[in-house]
Amino acid sequence: MADRKPEPHRAERHIPEPPAGNRIEPLPWQKPKPPEEDPGAPQRVHKLLTSATYRQADQDVDFLHRDDVRSLRLQLDYLKPELHLQEHGVENTIVVFGSTRIIEPKVAARHSRRL
Repeated sequence: MADRKPEPHRAERHIPEPPAGNRIEPLPWQKPKPPEEDPGAPQRVHKLLTSATYRQADQDVDFLHRDDVRSLRLQLDYLKPELHLQEHGVENTIVVFGSTRIIEPKVAARHSRRL
């Protein structure tokens, strides 16, 4: 049995460059079918391109609001402030739960006059 070389790690593989911009034949979306070949093609393509299933997941608000994507939304809710804190060099924080309403001075003065 011949010695087999192990397959190189993905980072070590040579990935060829895409072909130059001058193609012999255009790609399908660069030259759509003429209507005489398939009269219904333009409507089907339009329907496909405007379909919710064609939207990128991160741009599809309806998809992001689904119950089964809730865990991803929660991860994003934690990741966003974490990244902002890191960008500003914040290493420690104190979290205070609860709320307090501070009354504006004019409103507080009116309340105290009534008392």
